[in-house]
Amino acid sequence: MSQSSIATYDRVSSHTRDLVLDVGSADDSTRRVPAVISTEYAVDRDDYSEVLVHADAAIDMTRAPLPLIEQHQHGRLNIGIVENLRVEGAVLRGDVVFGQSARATELWPDVKAGIVRNLSIGYMVLEHRIEGGTVYATRWQPFEVSLVSIPADPGAGFFRSIDMSNNASVSSVTGNAEQAVRAERTRVAKIRGIAVRHLRGVDGGDALEAEAVESGTDVDDFRAKVLEHLANIDRTAGGLLNKFSQQVSSPAANGGGGESRDFIAASSDALLLRSGVRIAEPHAAARDFRSMSVIDMAAACVQRTGRSLTGETAQGILRRAMSTSDFPALLGDTLGKAMRNGMENEQATHRVWCAITEAADFRVQSRVILGSAPDLLGVGELGEYQNGPLQEDKSTLVPAKFGRIVSLSWESLLADNLGGFVNIGRSLGQAAMRVEADSIYTALISNSLSGPDLADGIALFDGGRNNAVSVATGTGKPMTAAALGAARAKLRRQVNVGGGLLNLAPRTLIVPPERETEAEILVASSTIHRGQADADASTPAWIGALTVVAEPRLVNTDTFYLVADQNTIGTGEIAVVDDSPHIEEIEEPRVDSFSWKARHAFAAGFVDFRGIVKVTLTT
Repeated sequence: MSQSSIATYDRVSSHTRDLVLDVGSADDSTRRVPAVISTEYAVDRDDYSEVLVHADAAIDMTRAPLPLIEQHQHGRLNIGIVENLRVEGAVLRGDVVFGQSARATELWPDVKAGIVRNLSIGYMVLEHRIEGGTVYATRWQPFEVSLVSIPADPGAGFFRSIDMSNNASVSSVTGNAEQAVRAERTRVAKIRGIAVRHLRGVDGGDALEAEAVESGTDVDDFRAKVLEHLANIDRTAGGLLNKFSQQVSSPAANGGGGESRDFIAASSDALLLRSGVRIAEPHAAARDFRSMSVIDMAAACVQRTGRSLTGETAQGILRRAMSTSDFPALLGDTLGKAMRNGMENEQATHRVWCAITEAADFRVQSRVILGSAPDLLGVGELGEYQNGPLQEDKSTLVPAKFGRIVSLSWESLLADNLGGFVNIGRSLGQAAMRVEADSIYTALISNSLSGPDLADGIALFDGGRNNAVSVATGTGKPMTAAALGAARAKLRRQVNVGGGLLNLAPRTLIVPPERETEAEILVASSTIHRGQADADASTPAWIGALTVVAEPRLVNTDTFYLVADQNTIGTGEIAVVDDSPHIEEIEEPRVDSFSWKARHAFAAGFVDFRGIVKVTLTT
């Protein structure tokens, strides 16, 4: 079959391919069935074969969730949806959810029983390349999934695992002969998928693929042969590992840094992108290698040490990689970046109004509070200027340390299951923000809302501080502009150390969640232009400049806080020790796993009472 015979391949038309379902136990309460939606199985068309490339960047999922229909009848309403689409290895997975319509209810028992067990995906090929008699869809967009009667692709279906070489449930339904045929088709599809990602354009790649298909080579053995082939080809052949090495070694990619450090940065960015983590400025080489599996990267780390992988299985490659410095560092870097991503996406309300500073060590942190300059005195002609010393006060913060150990098992690495690993990293980042918030808000509401004792031994909201006010607003204790005005007056009248009015302006309004909507309405109403006749009822404009922070750790729904700008006066402070949180690898010689210690050390507290006012609403 010549390339010219399919040169007119119509990529913009709608395409479909059928998938055999293997239905397991289903959940009646949700009508949800996990399913394999598509694989890289080569489907035979009239005069060519078609392969859907399953790298993350190859699939346009902008239409997700996809409608579930029958027999590609686009004119009828859908009977369900297919959601949670994600690429795992060379497989597109999703959750098929049946609706509550009469037709969906009618079909559901047959789906559970395995009578209706075939899917067909409808898609449009956006970009492609032609090699011999095969079209590779390098960019494609699924737009619907249908229940159909005729199966074709053996590598997909409900409750289907990636490796179907020992699929007993299929044989129980269709017999040993069909199982053998489907297992063989799956083996060939996986081999072709590996070849598409790693051998196209590589000397000897086509022959290696053909030999593996014809000889019945196991998928793991073929993967090992591919890695060894890439390691042994000439440096100018354009092999995957060589291409990667060239990219991370180029001046544009590494900015003059070391190759090892650059390799780790690019690899970890690629793993994060594969797991769905958005990176503002990924490494220049990262996107080109998102299709590399964990085993591929482990092999690259081993080969960078000059060791051979001849005859090694995936398990052997991992075992060798665990003894290198690059591979553990790669995983640790990935975990650390995921943790930072979690920190950035956590609803850390305390970081809106607290100052974030650095602490050099774990010793008690002293904070000097400088007072206002002394009053200027009149100086007569030829008169002397009088000395006027600055007044100061002191506050202290005490660092504390928090941490956990997390592990990634050998089995997860072999399965290329990095999604859960990255989620652990993000969760650690979120946990770091939560423990900060717990510390500062626990202090804020301590001592029956009087707050913590400061360095002078007096509570944060002691009556002598002049930073607490009780306002009667009537039935229901509504939050009013008058109540905010009373708190603002307290800020304005605060006196600096040594004298002098501070005249502080409010910046942040901290409220319990029950008051969030009320506070937002009050803030928004200050921007409404009212008529002159209604001028007395308008909300003052200054309230519109407030930032509303809703914090669930505030348990008293009748109390809220008004805080001045942290750049004007120090109030709440988080002093982070050594730029933590940190991820640190630890040795686990008794088990097959990688383990890391996550540590976050910081001090949280209040350095001055003058920048915050507590407001209590009464009837």
